[in-house]
Amino acid sequence: MSTPSAALLDPVRSILSLPELTPNQLEDNLYIALMGFNYPHDDYYTVGKNLTTRNYDQLKKTTDNFEHAEPYHVESIIAYLFPDEAPLRFDNTIRVETQMDAELLEKMTPLGELPISTRLSDWERKAFPFPCRAKPTIICYQQVIDDEAIYNEIYENKHNDLLMKRYLELRKFKHFEPIARSLVTPSPDWNSILKLSEMRMAEAVLKISRGETIEGLTELLEERQFITRFMATGKKSDLSAVLMAHSSLKSLSYLIESFLFQSQSDRHKLTDEENALIVQISAPLDDTYRDAIFEGIHNESFAHLRTLPIMMSDALKVDPNALPSKVLNSEYLAHHSMLKSLNVKTIIPSEFGISNDQYRHLMDTNINERVLMESQSYYTTIIDQYLDLFDRYQSLYRKCSGNAK
Repeated sequence: MSTPSAALLDPVRSILSLPELTPNQLEDNLYIALMGFNYPHDDYYTVGKNLTTRNYDQLKKTTDNFEHAEPYHVESIIAYLFPDEAPLRFDNTIRVETQMDAELLEKMTPLGELPISTRLSDWERKAFPFPCRAKPTIICYQQVIDDEAIYNEIYENKHNDLLMKRYLELRKFKHFEPIARSLVTPSPDWNSILKLSEMRMAEAVLKISRGETIEGLTELLEERQFITRFMATGKKSDLSAVLMAHSSLKSLSYLIESFLFQSQSDRHKLTDEENALIVQISAPLDDTYRDAIFEGIHNESFAHLRTLPIMMSDALKVDPNALPSKVLNSEYLAHHSMLKSLNVKTIIPSEFGISNDQYRHLMDTNINERVLMESQSYYTTIIDQYLDLFDRYQSLYRKCSGNAK
């Protein structure tokens, strides 16, 4: 009698068979630094390395022995904190006054006084979005300048100031190589990274508003160069990193467009040096980055498959004779069908030695329909939005190049 593993398709076996981590992956890797980024102490890279290694080893143990029920433990950054500590998060909320409700207004005397037991105003914290992301209008550049007091308040949070210094320090790491994971494996805090990127852009705008135009534009160019590193990872592309980079670069494009509009409105002629920087910031995105979204989706599909052995452990406890290989094969083929529908390069059935009849026999119709539905509702949209960014930079570059002549 064959074992469940004997029925496993070769591509599925390949996805589940994780290699040992190499020293190159663990040293001077921006991804590792980001894994420990929220740790409140200076040795965040060491914590990121330990966190990554232990979760990877746990995942490898589970996928290597997927036929057997094994307890799975996810290690988070909390395991490295003291009892009174919490992970750092970039907090872009500000203190705002709330409106008085109607009942409170009715209690007000003709002199505008309130009963002594009543507070004159209530306060709450409200998230402050970067103007060029939340409202990509032609005036977002001026809006950033008008909001300078808000940015100053955000920086009054000492954790925000620490995270910005750490964010700028990230540029020293030589390479960015995401580590294979499952959907339950902890991942970097991309939300904080995006907020920090936009705050960096805001700082540059405020420098420009004070007459330090070259310094401000240089910082915007450096920010673009840093953010595009998250798209240049080839077959190891991380979907969340790519989507974060997409959001940041989109905000940057709106910011530059608004800056040009403001300069024209103010009849301010840019110098040759300023124009040269603007042209570099708005340069078309390298075509090699186009594949980043497809590779990211591909790897997200792999992460999904690596999650199944974790989820199936409970089922194996109930029925030790269950065939997890059948579930894995069906899920893989469903994802293969999804990737094919999205024009993502992937392995076709003939390449791993099964006939079309076998393919149909192995395919679980319910799983296939579910996965395809997910792709149509999510992946199609993000692909379109991502590729639109390339057209946007092409258009912006033509506009900036024309202004520079």
